[in-house]
Amino acid sequence: MLAVLVVVGGIFFYTMKSPKQTDSPLSPTVSGASSAGAAKQKLIEQGDEIVKMLNFVKDINLETDLFNDPLFLSLSDFSVSLPRKEIGKNNPFSSLEK
Repeated sequence: MLAVLVVVGGIFFYTMKSPKQTDSPLSPTVSGASSAGAAKQKLIEQGDEIVKMLNFVKDINLETDLFNDPLFLSLSDFSVSLPRKEIGKNNPFSSLEK
């Protein structure tokens, strides 16, 4: 769970720090050929962004020394098990009368 939080935090940090593009997907284009070239360039840029994010995530190194720490090992589990209760009707849309 800690790893997931670190990865999500890293991606969030990376996306907030990267410069925003000023291109609007609704901006008009001059011709179909330039539109296809622009679309291809945009896909290449998006692919580069994905590769950068993957490299960023790949470089994350989690230290697991915490789990061997005596203070961590001395923690107690105070979870409470819930009693099993009878499940309601099989069909919630059936009438209450039998």
